[in-house]
Amino acid sequence: MADAAPLVSVVIPVFNAADTLAGTVASVQAQSLTDWEALLIEDGSTDESPAICARLAAADPRLRLLRTGGQAGAGPARNAGIAAARGRFIAFLDADDQWHPRKLDLQLAAMAAAGLPFSCTAYDRVPVGGARGGGGSGPCQPGGSAENQYRRLFDRDL
Repeated sequence: MADAAPLVSVVIPVFNAADTLAGTVASVQAQSLTDWEALLIEDGSTDESPAICARLAAADPRLRLLRTGGQAGAGPARNAGIAAARGRFIAFLDADDQWHPRKLDLQLAAMAAAGLPFSCTAYDRVPVGGARGGGGSGPCQPGGSAENQYRRLFDRDL
């Protein structure tokens, strides 16, 4: 019997992301919505990214490793992920970015409430080793609930 398709397929193109990839994947694994798969599309990295992808995929059955067979670029890598995706919804995450732990459940809830078939959101720029929302540099400000902060991000893009 085949596994049930996940609700969300997370497409993560990977190229020379050895320093950030584990944190990126950890932010997906920490999602409050757990009905997802993540597709790591390895795009011919010359650093330790291929080994990290393989190790992560071997440790979590929700992670699938795909390879472009060279350095195709981020767009073709995303397209390969879309083609392999099994989820009803597709989400994109760069290998040097991280998500808020409630990103998926809050975004899907907002989409359902508004009757939207798709959406995109803004982001909060966080300096390496820095605090989220510091200095008013992004749309999320310190304090307030995660839901309110995420709604501000979502509403900004409607």
